[in-house]
Amino acid sequence: YMGGYAIFNLYGNYEFAKDWSIFGRWNNIFNKDYQLSYGYNTPGSNLFIGVRYAMK
Repeated sequence: YMGGYAIFNLYGNYEFAKDWSIFGRWNNIFNKDYQLSYGYNTPGSNLFIGVRYAMK
């Protein structure tokens, strides 16, 4: 039996010019250990930051 779990993620996006934005995502903020399927662990806390260009 696998127990329940709760994870917390944070996402943000900021458009700093007409066609440009910066974004960030912090997954599993509290570094919770959990499994979606028995025997397969999930990633710990991780952070992604990027810049996006989209012609408008």
